[in-house]
Amino acid sequence: MNPEFLAPVLLGFIACFLTLLSAWHWRGGKFLCENCKFNNADDCRKTERPQAIMCLSYRNKISK
Repeated sequence: MNPEFLAPVLLGFIACFLTLLSAWHWRGGKFLCENCKFNNADDCRKTERPQAIMCLSYRNKISK
């Protein structure tokens, strides 16, 4: 394999991994569905559910 091709591809994979790792830690290591009030099949519109880490429809459950 051509090293001129391999270096940018490897760098791209590393950048993607670090981005996902950063997003995971930014959310505190938890998925949104763990505390989303729409965490049920009828209300949630997120196709990534239950592994979503970003969601425009997310609403925090109110803890009492």
